[in-house]
Amino acid sequence: MECLGACANAPMIQINDDFYECLTPATTIQVLEACKAGKPIPMTKWGSKPMNGQLSCEGPLGATTLSKPREGPVPTRELKPLVDPATIKKSMMY
Repeated sequence: MECLGACANAPMIQINDDFYECLTPATTIQVLEACKAGKPIPMTKWGSKPMNGQLSCEGPLGATTLSKPREGPVPTRELKPLVDPATIKKSMMY
């Protein structure tokens, strides 16, 4: 078992190379029954199949965030190191 990296489309399952996303108990049974019958549900062009009618990881309203470019500079901050890498290497004897 490992994370499949589809938090936005969870719950999901991977069967061989196919990803079925946005599952409900009913659609999970639908996917498993289709595979059992040897007729897996076709994937979208992105190689996955959201089972709630979506075409990709966008919600039913499409892209709703980052719909326009950010204006102005991106804020950054200067991070000060909390440890000295040389000290860590020395304490770990390498």
